[in-house]
Amino acid sequence: MLRVCLCEDNIAHSQMIASILFQELDKRNVSYSLHEYHKLNKLDKLLDRDKFRFDLILMDIDFDGKTSIPLAKKINKLYPQCYIIYISNYLDYVKDIFDTSFVYYILKDELEERFPHAIEKTIHQLQIQPKLKIQKKGKIFLLNQGDILYFERDIRVTHIILKDDTLTVTEKLESIINRLNLDHFIRCHRSYIVNTSYIQEYSPDSITMKNGYSIPVSRRYRNDLKDFILNDDL
Repeated sequence: MLRVCLCEDNIAHSQMIASILFQELDKRNVSYSLHEYHKLNKLDKLLDRDKFRFDLILMDIDFDGKTSIPLAKKINKLYPQCYIIYISNYLDYVKDIFDTSFVYYILKDELEERFPHAIEKTIHQLQIQPKLKIQKKGKIFLLNQGDILYFERDIRVTHIILKDDTLTVTEKLESIINRLNLDHFIRCHRSYIVNTSYIQEYSPDSITMKNGYSIPVSRRYRNDLKDFILNDDL
């Protein structure tokens, strides 16, 4: 299911965008949930409480003279796998949006014309996200690697910690890491593999993830992790 957030302070515009979104996703047979926010501070509170669980955000830029660009930067940093489509009445902010990561910029008077391509582009990006195939009790799970925070080996089981769930399997870390995108995942301890996109703080001895969980860094992997972080834009 595609989890969509609509951040728009004009109720009439919000209803229009929601209607066009329904038409486009229905044509593509895509199931989705839509959550609407009419104030920037309410969405900001979700981020602060680590309750932001969206794949796509449709975001107006101007909110009573305030810009949503700082909030978009915060989303980019905390939830890099969330895609942003800007929808605006103005071209004034075109320069500013390039300080953020986004999929598309649409003027509201061109919404019906431009929105189908923006949605098509977003769905394509979501579909090419690398998957991790995991088997458990005869079932196969296809996990978006971008949704995985870290792996924790606990005696004879491995806990896969996702953004909003946990999956426990018997497969060992040595086997799992061979199927991961190593541009984002790195081993930091014999019992842990972390997604570097979700690292909040780093020290030579430990990592704090964005969910607040502290993970040890062992001497064996310390230099590899340091080199990775120094050469990567987290």
